[in-house]
Amino acid sequence: MDNGSLKDGSVLSSPFSSPNVGALLKIKIISWSQETGLPVSIRIHVADKTFNLHKYPLFLKSGYFKRRLNESNEVELPPNFPGGPETFEMIALFIYGSSTLVDPLRIAALRCAAEFLEMTEEYGSDNLCERFDIYLNQVVLQSWDDTLIVLQKCQTLLPWAEELLIVSRCIESLAFMACMEILDPERRRDQPVVTLEASAGQAWSCCAVKDIMNQDLWIKDLIALPFVFFRRIIRSLRRQGMKENYVSPIVVFYANKWVLSKKTRQFWENSGERNEDDDTKNKVLVTIEGVLDLLPMGE
Repeated sequence: MDNGSLKDGSVLSSPFSSPNVGALLKIKIISWSQETGLPVSIRIHVADKTFNLHKYPLFLKSGYFKRRLNESNEVELPPNFPGGPETFEMIALFIYGSSTLVDPLRIAALRCAAEFLEMTEEYGSDNLCERFDIYLNQVVLQSWDDTLIVLQKCQTLLPWAEELLIVSRCIESLAFMACMEILDPERRRDQPVVTLEASAGQAWSCCAVKDIMNQDLWIKDLIALPFVFFRRIIRSLRRQGMKENYVSPIVVFYANKWVLSKKTRQFWENSGERNEDDDTKNKVLVTIEGVLDLLPMGE
């Protein structure tokens, strides 16, 4: 599956590494003081970190700060601020006029943080909410690997990522790309790599998985997801038209990996020894019931 690409003057893709954001922010703050003759005048507390910044740039770009800074020159962001101080540091860098370095690992937290801070077009043209949506739609969601990364990062950003439809967009995109992989004329087959009957009759094994993944790599990615996401992708696969003889084996593989495998059973048993027996049993039960619900009835 090919990766998409987009270059924008203000939102730059940085998939490998980026300069030290903290050092860049300090340079921007000093430069702004020198250019305007104004000292830093406000303090923003994010978790255990404090940022000494200028009032005007934040007041101009953020609806949240526009309200809060009318009340006080010292603002403490709540503990559930998306992405914590690292994300706010990047947001602040943008507020001071720097190009924002973005990659799939950061984009979900940045988009959620921008929403929290109300950095919309209402508070400045070409603001962060709109820029990050463009990056998500035109870069991330065109790439299988990038979409997987963002979806996994969304686990720690709920409910923000859900309310902003980042989770839904990732799920629909993954399902669409999986369907296109099946329909690719160069790889199209009359039958799936493995049938439901065959997968149901064999134990989970690394060798069996490797054989299948060599032909359909995307299956391995899907069955590695948390069940709450996996279930929604399976439903989306069906909704987007993937045939059942392709979908059902994926569900069985998921059950083998997370419920029936020896390694997983050992994990559950070890968890139980740490006085988490009831919680562990509930997790297993929910997964089993969920998997059964995903299997087609009467086939």
